[in-house]
Amino acid sequence: DYTNGKSIEIQNGLKVTTYNTYNLMVKSSNNDFISQTSSATIPISVLHVEAGLNPSKSNVVINGPLTMSSTDQTLIARTATNPQTLEYDIRFFIPANQIETPIEAATYTAYIYFTIVPN
Repeated sequence: DYTNGKSIEIQNGLKVTTYNTYNLMVKSSNNDFISQTSSATIPISVLHVEAGLNPSKSNVVINGPLTMSSTDQTLIARTATNPQTLEYDIRFFIPANQIETPIEAATYTAYIYFTIVPN
């Protein structure tokens, strides 16, 4: 999969209901995917994330795709102050040839956090 790239999209994977402006931040739990069965790791920076909104809204700015890191990054910024519920599609992907081979066969884990910060 990772030689040719891998992509997973979650339709309406993130639902936000609010009256206020906000920044939706994204970050990983650490700098690496970690193997559960060995000491092997894969840099989290091979993973990218992007959001989509259909239909698009003039009061929403979507940044990306973003390269994952353990530092907060603004994925979505909403500038309106009216009541609104928005459902975002979220896509995680690893582009082709991003992982140096060979890698140890294992299940690698990292946690991704989404945080809403009011403006």
